[in-house]
Amino acid sequence: MAWTAKFEVGVQGLADLEYSLNLVAEEVSRRSLSKALRAGGQLFIDAMKRHVRRTYGQAQHVWNLKPRPHLVDDIKVRLRREKGTIVAHCGPGKATAYIANFQEFGTKAHEITPRLKKALFVQGGRPTALVKHPGERQDRFIKPAFDGNYMAAIETFRAVLAEAIDRAFRGRKWQSRMR
Repeated sequence: MAWTAKFEVGVQGLADLEYSLNLVAEEVSRRSLSKALRAGGQLFIDAMKRHVRRTYGQAQHVWNLKPRPHLVDDIKVRLRREKGTIVAHCGPGKATAYIANFQEFGTKAHEITPRLKKALFVQGGRPTALVKHPGERQDRFIKPAFDGNYMAAIETFRAVLAEAIDRAFRGRKWQSRMR
């Protein structure tokens, strides 16, 4: 079972900014929002890549499974439309989400038994019917990235969005709704 974390950030007190976005054409605002979300999300991505353990994601080479991206290479900002809003998902993609869960939350000691054949192959050893895995320690990289960078991400989002609005309104007469 895969665990996912969804963070929602609400910014209050930016009434003029919201009013300005409503005045800007839909194409300009969508592009501006996407650019601002990517810029803010990139702070989380950089922090995650600094904290992720680099040994994860190598198993497919040992077991001759289909090639998948390494966990570090799959940490990205992905933008999606959900119920009429643009949402930025920052973190590992579907191909490596299960590996990220192992690292983020750890695993208990467990036994691995073969499902399709009579024995498992242990590299450097002989085939065996049971492997006692010692478990994996918890080594968080997603939560610390969020906790340490959410204020900077909001500020980056605000700055990029404000700059895009200024660019869109250049040459127009500015009318604030707060008079």
